Amino acid sequence: MSISAGRARHFDAVAADGDVLGHFEVHDADAVRAVVEIGHEVAQVWSAADSRARLKALRAWRGRLWRASADIAGLLHRETGVELDDAMLDVVRVVEHLKWVESDAARVLGDTHRRGGLLSPDVSSTVGYAAEGVVGIVVDGRPSLYATFSAVTCALAAGNAVVLNPGRRLTATASAVVEAFVRPGVEGVLQLSTGDELSGVDLAGSTLDRLCYLGPPVGAVKYATAAARAMVPVTTVAVLPPITLIAPDGDVEAAARSVLVGAGDGEQEVFVAPVVREEFEAVLTGAAQHDEQARGRWARALSRGRTPRTPALGAAPGEAHGVPSSQGTTPSATPGVVVQSAPAFDAVVDRVRAHPGAEVVVWSRRHGDRLAELLSAADVSVNPGLPARDGALPRAAIGVRGYGPFAGDDGLRTFARARTTTARRRLPVPTRPVDLLLATPGGRLAARLAMHLRHSLD
Repeated sequence: MSISAGRARHFDAVAADGDVLGHFEVHDADAVRAVVEIGHEVAQVWSAADSRARLKALRAWRGRLWRASADIAGLLHRETGVELDDAMLDVVRVVEHLKWVESDAARVLGDTHRRGGLLSPDVSSTVGYAAEGVVGIVVDGRPSLYATFSAVTCALAAGNAVVLNPGRRLTATASAVVEAFVRPGVEGVLQLSTGDELSGVDLAGSTLDRLCYLGPPVGAVKYATAAARAMVPVTTVAVLPPITLIAPDGDVEAAARSVLVGAGDGEQEVFVAPVVREEFEAVLTGAAQHDEQARGRWARALSRGRTPRTPALGAAPGEAHGVPSSQGTTPSATPGVVVQSAPAFDAVVDRVRAHPGAEVVVWSRRHGDRLAELLSAADVSVNPGLPARDGALPRAAIGVRGYGPFAGDDGLRTFARARTTTARRRLPVPTRPVDLLLATPGGRLAARLAMHLRHSLD
């Protein structure tokens, strides 16, 4: 295995408190190629297996993940710095998504039958879905564990072998989740490719059958470029902080707590109605101060080797990047949050159009559904209760390449190819009615008149 000059052979996954969580290899182009070749060898066996056998393997994986959920959540908490309650919720979302896939994959990916139309009543088609082959999933930035492994789950359920590059920020936790997937007799169905940014680019440019990228849109360019050179189709899923809209009749306290939970995932934009802006900022500041005190208790307890009770809310602080503007944009007292008091609703619509992959959260007791309709965004949450997403709900984006492998029917079909089988069936009459009509001049005239009535007078 050759390593480029100045490139380390191994790296340490380091916890937020500085402890080393594991040692991992930096995969160069040769190592990535070897992993993908193993994927091609087992992909045929995995895709040819009965769908019930694949779902049985996913069910066993779900059981092992649930039994190890406390350990995985603790590892996620240590590696990423998210609060233990939030880490546990992330693991539960992965398990719940697996449960939904087990229940609905056969329905979504199963064969459906289509009958012919007026001109071909003797023709029928069967539409099914075949596996792509080997799917590479590259994670950049800080997508959640749920976002990462919902894509993995959908690709596996569709019959693909998967090579996951989780990025350095999630390597130790992703390794633990991958190790829990055991498929006797078929080794290499789910593999991990670790390393630096070049390792992800090498994976994107290898002999994959599909690449899925999860991360900031700006990072998708280098991976999509590498995939394009290798003629690999790409699905990019933007992972962005939510854009929050708080109407005058919104639950200001619940909105502030929701914003605080995501404050460590990148800069958030919050559009607040002017009449409730002061109230929102006061609640947000108070909640942030309480959260900072809780994090201090965590740090002191961890230094003494004890684990305190986890507060219900919390997130690692980000960096404030507020840019003042004529619209009333100012950085809030909470790092990572920019509060905007825009009197014109058009300003919110413009921001949503500029970030078509972002989730939009609307807080309004009476007009939430109407505001969501006016925003014309692909993913809008109205007065969300928990920062979780059910597996049956799709995660989509308008105006960008690809659509949501996060969940839902479309998520499963992202990693499958539609295939159609058309056959002719026997009719109760010796020939097709259309053939009888076209056999004589009078029949042709009648057929022309019928088609005119059918299509011209609607």
